[in-house]
Amino acid sequence: MRIPAPVWIEDNPMTISGEWASAIQDYLDAITAAGHRPNTIAARRQQLQHLARRVEVGPWALDHRQLVAYLGAQEWARETRRNRVSGIEGFYDWAAQRKLIARKARPTKGLAKLKPSDPQPRPGQNASGAQQPA
Repeated sequence: MRIPAPVWIEDNPMTISGEWASAIQDYLDAITAAGHRPNTIAARRQQLQHLARRVEVGPWALDHRQLVAYLGAQEWARETRRNRVSGIEGFYDWAAQRKLIARKARPTKGLAKLKPSDPQPRPGQNASGAQQPA
């Protein structure tokens, strides 16, 4: 079952091209069929629509330089950035598997890997994870 793709977002009424809308929907259909959770699917939709609204080319014309410029313009926390990049990488990996784009031409190829943020200590532990005396 196709999940309708909203083309307008209340807080950002910029439209996305039909090429982006179709590509995003095909990807969402694929990850839905693969059993991804509804929250993940909704997050991927939002992430890809955010990208589509902020670049001036279609999904198959986006190059590494344009993607880096887009990512660099965002003021995201580290974990948000990691999640967004992961979602975009998943989209372009799927596209390469479907031969919609050459694997070597993926705009995500060569992006620096972001390390996870340091975990927050649990109550009763210090920053190194050791139990604090009672």
